[in-house]
Amino acid sequence: MATIQKRKNSYRIVVSAGYDNAGRQIRKSTTYKPPESLTARQLEKELNRIALEFELQCQKNLFMDSNITFSEFCEKWFSDYAEKQLAPKTIYEYKRIYEHRLKPALGYLKINKIQVPHILSFYDNLSESGIRLDDKYKLNQKYIEKVKANRKKLDCVADSTISGLLRGGITTQKVADKISGWFNLPRDKMFIPNAKSDKLSGRSLNHVHKLLNTIFNAGVQWQILDDNPCRRIKAPKAEKKEAKHYDENQVAEMFNLLDNEEICIKLAVYMGIFVGLRLGELSALSWDDIDFQAKTLTINKSRQYIAGRGTIEKETKTSSSNRVVSLSDMLITLLEEYQSWQTKRRYQMGDKWQYSGKIFTSENGGGIFPTTPSKWFSEFLQRRNLEKITFHQLRHTNASLLISQGVDIVTVSKRLGHAKTSTTTDIYAHIIKKTDTAAAEKLNTLFSPTNDKKSKSRA
Repeated sequence: MATIQKRKNSYRIVVSAGYDNAGRQIRKSTTYKPPESLTARQLEKELNRIALEFELQCQKNLFMDSNITFSEFCEKWFSDYAEKQLAPKTIYEYKRIYEHRLKPALGYLKINKIQVPHILSFYDNLSESGIRLDDKYKLNQKYIEKVKANRKKLDCVADSTISGLLRGGITTQKVADKISGWFNLPRDKMFIPNAKSDKLSGRSLNHVHKLLNTIFNAGVQWQILDDNPCRRIKAPKAEKKEAKHYDENQVAEMFNLLDNEEICIKLAVYMGIFVGLRLGELSALSWDDIDFQAKTLTINKSRQYIAGRGTIEKETKTSSSNRVVSLSDMLITLLEEYQSWQTKRRYQMGDKWQYSGKIFTSENGGGIFPTTPSKWFSEFLQRRNLEKITFHQLRHTNASLLISQGVDIVTVSKRLGHAKTSTTTDIYAHIIKKTDTAAAEKLNTLFSPTNDKKSKSRA
């Protein structure tokens, strides 16, 4: 039963919630401050109602004391909200930030005691050198022969990366996780950390701030906290970088060289240039997504690799990423050619072919690793001695070409699957500025005095 204790102008309601492992009684409490307008009879009735409701919450284990630690609240937030509502990749990244950043710095503090100075001190610490999580890693000498033996099958990273590691080079934690995950081995066993570390980027600091703000917002919404201290802190600045891409001449040169490449590589690059697909969207494409008659492509799923879970297929990044885009005649022709090639290959493989319905497949017809097209593209650029860009930057190339050709930003945004046009304008601001300058020059030329004289002379 709940007990009600008067405390000056408020009341403390206490409920016994059993005993802990040491035999100590567990007590949970909440405070109620009644409005002055209540009569004595109304107050008694309201106190009994609140006490009963609080007791039921405690019995169902629904009540969280505002006196709990930050770590205790985060564990509850992950289990009750994040794991049910967020994408697997997002949960993985959030847990990584929480385990390595938030928990060591703030986890032991009572969540209702965390104030602005605590968070500012935490951010100052993150800005120091030697704090990066993505330290570089070297391949353990014991596993060099193992990697060599499986090099052709190791499609989770670019072959050039493998070459570097075999020569004693270093790589990021993300790549080390992919390779060790492919071998189903712990990263710490297969790779050795490199000593050099740098400061966290502004973008990484911004990711930490966004997660912390999200967690404190949940605390307010769940009535554990009265306020979110992050609201009074300016978010760390994420430095903006221009989206690297090829220009028209570079794309034309690349297309000429692609004619001498395997058709799967050619199609993957064409899909990147003409549609601007993300890697996960490209690797998840099925033949059912193509309407050859209407010349359209439906994009509604994505493949992702998550450390500890392997490759998964899920819905696209956001609801706006689910989209139907028109395909050019050139791309339709290439898709038809590729489909014939794949059908011949399927007959050649016979019983060994594992039908997946995917456009891009492994040698036996199964789904490909999400980054395999990136590996194809990287090796192609290296072979042909072309300027190095990433496969994702083909998406930037697609956007830059559309904008430079005068396609309106709303259409570009929809084709890319951005939730807001502002996302598109933020990423491609430098390209939009160039086209805006060109537009001004065109009007300047049209109405210049020289042009006016020419018109009169013709008259």
